[in-house]
Amino acid sequence: MLLSRVDTAEIDAPLNEAFLWVLIFGLITIVTVAIGSVFLGRSISGPLSRLTGDMKRIAAGDLALAVTGADRRDEIGAMAGALAVFKDSMAQARHLAEEQERLKEQAAEDQRAALRLMADRIETEAGAAVENVASQTHQDGRGSRLDVGIGA
Repeated sequence: MLLSRVDTAEIDAPLNEAFLWVLIFGLITIVTVAIGSVFLGRSISGPLSRLTGDMKRIAAGDLALAVTGADRRDEIGAMAGALAVFKDSMAQARHLAEEQERLKEQAAEDQRAALRLMADRIETEAGAAVENVASQTHQDGRGSRLDVGIGA
């Protein structure tokens, strides 16, 4: 028989070396994916957190805020652009409401002024009419007697 004894260490050496390389490549891949995931997560979560903060400030009424991220060319930039449009619309609505209130107050003031003018005119005309009647009464020589034609 020609069976010879083969040393298993010689056969296992290339397999062990291949296993070591697969293990090293696997670990490098896992570390690379983990680091990439952290950076990718931060590149998404950071802008989203800022956008959320901007939304909260706008909801609280801070319309002077400059929305961050509107210049980006991705979905976050589109969301930030939509938020900027929403903020501008809220600012315009606030301005229109303030203008409407100002016009309402101006109309009320104009109405009060017109009523004062009307009351002054009535008072002036009534005073003039009383003066006219008194003058006519004195000219007719009737003294203090006023004949208005009732029952005459």
